[in-house]
Amino acid sequence: MNLQRMLDMKIATMTDIHLDTNSLLLKRDVFPDLLAALNEITYDILLITGDLSNSSRTSINIINKIQEETGKKVLFIPGNHDVTKFADTSWDSYNLLKEHESSLIDKPFIIDEDNVIIGDMGWYDYSYALDIVPSSIIKQRKKSLWDDAKYVKWQMDDEQVFEMILNKFKKQLEEHKNKKVIFVNHFIPYKDFVTYSSDGEWNLCNAFMGSDKIGKLLDGCSNINYVLFGHTHRRYGLIEDYRGKNVICNPVGYAYEWETQDAKNEFLKCMNFITV
Repeated sequence: MNLQRMLDMKIATMTDIHLDTNSLLLKRDVFPDLLAALNEITYDILLITGDLSNSSRTSINIINKIQEETGKKVLFIPGNHDVTKFADTSWDSYNLLKEHESSLIDKPFIIDEDNVIIGDMGWYDYSYALDIVPSSIIKQRKKSLWDDAKYVKWQMDDEQVFEMILNKFKKQLEEHKNKKVIFVNHFIPYKDFVTYSSDGEWNLCNAFMGSDKIGKLLDGCSNINYVLFGHTHRRYGLIEDYRGKNVICNPVGYAYEWETQDAKNEFLKCMNFITV
């Protein structure tokens, strides 16, 4: 047996760190706080589930700095904030992130012959709001409700983006159906994690939270041990045996949502660990 696989691999997980926004909110650079938090824990790989910053280039710079300062590998999938367009379309941002060594996009990370991490950004198809209003109304209202309409430009419908990525997930899950899978996607794959309220505008915004088509796909894969996501800033932590899987959703979120203004402590509270 390979000595490397005689030893456990410990994966630290984080999502929705929003490092640049939180630095602005706290009026100081919070990267040192993130670094201090990482230096307090024992891990082999840091797995980030999107929304590291508001720019693909900034996110890449942060990933590079984390790897340089800690000596540990980072694996990453983008969220909607990371693909804010810097050139003609958001595909430029997506592809820039895809090409980085940390990216899981089209590059499942093979841990060993029995375990793999599969991940991509995901997207939304309005399904979490279609029982409230038709998609035509959602498209009309998106610009006034959701910043993606201003800053994320795909040059195609949201549903088309979602279907493209869904099909990639289907292909990769089929290719690795004989391995134990850690599945990573930024958006909400299960309706149970979508927050509904008496506020009609809020409920309309749920159109942009994800799609239960992902959850249904995952339900059909008994070899998936972990499902990781973010996008919502509600901290659920680790939920064991949810629909037969371990689900992790523990976002950092924005500083004004925190219990304290201690960034290092908030980062630590939002870390979960997977041992393989």
